[in-house]
Amino acid sequence: MANKAKDTAPGNGKNKRGRPKGSKAENTAGQLTREQLVQASYKLFSQRGFAGVSTAQIAAEAGVSKGVITHHFANKRKLYSAVLEAVSAGLKRSIEEAFEPGLPQEEAISLLIEGVLTWGEDFPEQARILAFDLLELPERDKDKTVKQWKLGPLMQQVMGLVEQAKDKGSLPCELDTMAIIELIFGLVTYHVIVQPYDFHILALNPDSGKMSRFPAQAKTLLTRALYSSS
Repeated sequence: MANKAKDTAPGNGKNKRGRPKGSKAENTAGQLTREQLVQASYKLFSQRGFAGVSTAQIAAEAGVSKGVITHHFANKRKLYSAVLEAVSAGLKRSIEEAFEPGLPQEEAISLLIEGVLTWGEDFPEQARILAFDLLELPERDKDKTVKQWKLGPLMQQVMGLVEQAKDKGSLPCELDTMAIIELIFGLVTYHVIVQPYDFHILALNPDSGKMSRFPAQAKTLLTRALYSSS
């Protein structure tokens, strides 16, 4: 066992498997480059979706060559997956309070709604990426299950929370679970899509005044819609 440990120890020249480990500075530089590529892709995918962005455009946005992309990510799909992971992580952070153990179901649903709406307001690029992804998903990944969708596990958690609330009577049991989820996320995606036109829409109705903060107003509408039948 001692000889085996010696053979595979770093720096003795006998470990021929895989690439040699780089220095700490090289690893840090590589991580920074990966983050730079993800940020550039994040911006472009939020504007054009997966299908509308090429690796050449990503390279130009990041200020690197296409070879740098393939060095860090095997292809555009791998880079897109990293972006979706960032979107999923951002959404998860925004709604994590709703999943705290021991919360009353009604409070959990309130926190879920508030978290999703605030996420859409604070991170509109992530909400746009989600909207594009949902539009493109059936054609792009028609043979994959929801568990292979990067946001699938998180959305299943959301579904479970809504179903628990229905079982406990905190939400009307006659309401369809998916309809509730679509209502919440539909408000967010429409909000980020329509934002560039807000000024023009308001101009058609001068008496409407300034737009109120989206999360608070939308939460009021959702609460009334969800509980009016209870």
